[in-house]
Amino acid sequence: MRSILLIAVSLFALGSGGCAGFIAEQGYRLGAYKTLDEVQAGFGNPDFVEQTEEGQKVYYTTRKKIAAPDRAYGFYLGAATSLGLSEIIAVPCELVIFASETIGGKKIYFMLDNNGNVIDSGPKVWYGDVPHSGKALEEDKPKPEEPEEPKEK
Repeated sequence: MRSILLIAVSLFALGSGGCAGFIAEQGYRLGAYKTLDEVQAGFGNPDFVEQTEEGQKVYYTTRKKIAAPDRAYGFYLGAATSLGLSEIIAVPCELVIFASETIGGKKIYFMLDNNGNVIDSGPKVWYGDVPHSGKALEEDKPKPEEPEEPKEK
């Protein structure tokens, strides 16, 4: 009787685990883009280009589903260790992340060397919004603190 119960619990865990991980793993893999031409074919014109010593960083805002394999592995591990019960929370959370990134867009970057080859890529968070003109908004830049005036007695 105990072996039947163990088999039933194992089948439940295998059958109900991994849906959130599967959702997180789907989409465009940023590491698959090797040159600037491939990046521009997939994402169009950049929002912002930053020159660095190594080359240039090209920033995009996209509504495409970007794969998150690191997040997926966490979901798989959680599903395995909780016998699938973590999926009750993980699937709706992953669907909310998917919807918010699809509706609001996701900011990503590609680091290019001087020859136009991609050397790094990933999601990017920056302060404020980068308009299509390529210049950060003045009100979003950190302001220097002004010294306090001495109090009179």
